[in-house]
Amino acid sequence: MKKGLCIIMILLVVLASPLFADKTFTTDVNMSVSGYLLHGFLDPSSDTLRDTTAVDNALGKDGVDLYYTIRTNQPAGMLVYAEITPFQRQTDEASGQVTIAIASVTVNGKEIAPTSASEIGAEGQSSVVTNGTLVTATKSVYPLIDFDSVYGTTEYTYVIHITADQQQVAEAPPGQYLSSVTMSLTYKD
Repeated sequence: MKKGLCIIMILLVVLASPLFADKTFTTDVNMSVSGYLLHGFLDPSSDTLRDTTAVDNALGKDGVDLYYTIRTNQPAGMLVYAEITPFQRQTDEASGQVTIAIASVTVNGKEIAPTSASEIGAEGQSSVVTNGTLVTATKSVYPLIDFDSVYGTTEYTYVIHITADQQQVAEAPPGQYLSSVTMSLTYKD
């Protein structure tokens, strides 16, 4: 009896196989891709974007390089500006403030001239409290990058090179000097 039951089961499986072979099954898979726009200073050693970075020895005759990167998957026209203050001597004295001017700013080897802050609606003064003293320095606004991104994941990396006025560096008293670079990204109309 058991043999007969096994043979019947095998026949049912063999005969039923063609019935299931002609069937098709369909499913809909819905998914969305979120749009994103990331930008910041690139850390070349780890390929990560940072919103702040510190660069030492920026007063050297060779200047310094900042790696600014934009990652996006959206098509858009964008403008990138940098507000750069002159190098300000860090001191606790209320008098004797010394500044060193920015001699040049380049992006990927192309020199960029500053624009007046009022042309883009920014204030022309930057105030910083240093060791309890309010220090006000005039900042320059540089229109660094004008680009149009495309669909798909894209990455744009720019080398921003900043050089201090070397004559002023040679004449400046010893001390720590600080310049701040603030990046802003706006969409074109």
